Amino acid sequence: WQSKQLILRLCVVAVAVETFTPPCGHVTPVHDPSSLIYRENGDYSLYSTGRGLMHWYYSNTTQSWASLAPVFPTPPDWIASHVPQNQGDLWAPDIVCNVSRCTLLFAVSSFGSQQSCIGITHSTNPPAQWSPSRPLFCTNDGDPFNAIDPHLIRVNQEQLVVFGSFWKGIYLHNLSSGTSTHLALHNDTENSIEAAWIDRAEGWYYLYVNWGHCCRGVNSTYNIRVGRAAAVTGPYVDKQGIDMLSGGGTLVLGSRNSHIGPGQVGLLELDDVTRLMTFHYYDASNGGTPTLGLATLSYSDGWPVLDTSICPYISL
Repeated sequence: WQSKQLILRLCVVAVAVETFTPPCGHVTPVHDPSSLIYRENGDYSLYSTGRGLMHWYYSNTTQSWASLAPVFPTPPDWIASHVPQNQGDLWAPDIVCNVSRCTLLFAVSSFGSQQSCIGITHSTNPPAQWSPSRPLFCTNDGDPFNAIDPHLIRVNQEQLVVFGSFWKGIYLHNLSSGTSTHLALHNDTENSIEAAWIDRAEGWYYLYVNWGHCCRGVNSTYNIRVGRAAAVTGPYVDKQGIDMLSGGGTLVLGSRNSHIGPGQVGLLELDDVTRLMTFHYYDASNGGTPTLGLATLSYSDGWPVLDTSICPYISL
């Protein structure tokens, strides 16, 4: 596996930011979208939470999105024994592709439970038939963390997964050593923090997380926060210098107008300091339906700056 940042740069093949055309379109229901994967001729794909993991494809020819067959037409066999409470939905996919192969991570759980697993599967690139999946690692009641919302990165030849939800927050798991490093908490009564993503730019590692609650339609309270660190293992601090283990986190995007509870950051690298960010929000003008959001994210003076105007329908 290679780092998501390096691989996505290879896939984009030096697309110039000034000529970049975003894959706009009203795409719903999309919850917990992966980062975009660039295909040939301006096409894109992404994956999202749903039965068997939903697969979406953007055609530059038709300038539109379509829903394709799920990754798993039937549930993987191991889920029944490892996570018996799971009702069929697989959560928060994270995809990494190199020239010949794609790796897909996903979460298997049920609401309010620590009996959870992060699963892994592989396919050729572009994805065709996915290999039999397996649990990468799991958690149970009493563990300090919860094995959901994975994001896979590679740093100095080490494969790392940032993950976590509620309980004691966000952790970084080293797949080689099996050790986990504590990265972030949210100092509310429930420690409502999840959906982590790590990006590297301008000599810093940036940890994006969600505070608040998802999955409540227009009553969702998700908002996206960030901190940065000189090392991938932290400590991550926000703009005010507050450690994310002490509840720090600078606001990146919160609810605005009819766009409620934005969350689940995914980043496609366009150049050294510019990303195309995917996220979901709950559309108050459409009954709170989870909807795909797109924005450009750039780094200026060491911190991210968001432009949500690239697609008119999600201008916030």
